[in-house]
Amino acid sequence: MLVEIEPDTSFSLLNLIDVEHIIEDATGLQAQATVRRSISPRFAERIADDIVEIF
Repeated sequence: MLVEIEPDTSFSLLNLIDVEHIIEDATGLQAQATVRRSISPRFAERIADDIVEIF
């Protein structure tokens, strides 16, 4: 799961873990979340066609 955070928003590693728990509780599946701006441009390009925006 890629999480996109507004530039001026305070967001910590604990917030990211909370996102994972919310997803896991809602789906019953293990989740791994990453902040979108932290991935490399090369990786972002590679996965661009697979991204589905959910909200």
